[in-house]
Amino acid sequence: MDEEQYTNQPENTENKLLSVLSDKKKLLIIGGVALGIVIVIWGILILVSNPTKKNTNKLTEVNKKNVIDKTIPEQSNSRLTAPSEVPPTIPEQLSPENVAKEFYDWYVSNPHALDSLSYKTRNDITVEYKEIMGGYVARGLDPQHDPIFNCGDIVMPKTIKTKSAVYDRQHSQALVTIYNPFNERDLYQIKLQNVKGLWLIKDVWCAP
Repeated sequence: MDEEQYTNQPENTENKLLSVLSDKKKLLIIGGVALGIVIVIWGILILVSNPTKKNTNKLTEVNKKNVIDKTIPEQSNSRLTAPSEVPPTIPEQLSPENVAKEFYDWYVSNPHALDSLSYKTRNDITVEYKEIMGGYVARGLDPQHDPIFNCGDIVMPKTIKTKSAVYDRQHSQALVTIYNPFNERDLYQIKLQNVKGLWLIKDVWCAP
């Protein structure tokens, strides 16, 4: 009886070892499966988060583009604005209106503006128009018909006013209308040329 117990003892020990090893194997398997599940879940999370990030970036780019697109038309509209509606910023004493008025006042107050050749010393007349004025002198002057401001029945008034200048698209030329402030009749139109930032008299004709 004692010998049987002695012989069965190693078998019990071996069975216990096998049981322990089996449990460890099961734990390893379970641990491996759990780790695999974690890796799969982690991979899924990465795949799901990346498209969201990309979509967010795309939305951000679209929003930026929309902001830019909204500002461009405003700039384009400002460039397309008619120059006559946005006159250049220049000192009042050098404006086309003042230059035209000073030229008229000088001419009316000086009955010998042409034959005295005093126009040649003025700095508010273009070279081309001085040549035209010289041509009037060369052909002979008629006291009854002024070659510059001769417009039918209009008698040159001493007091005049000017309307706001109208500019071409390049702001290189301007047209100023002179009118009688008492009856508000348009009398003359003076064309001016921008020469190196200064407005000079280029031509004069009767108002339509």
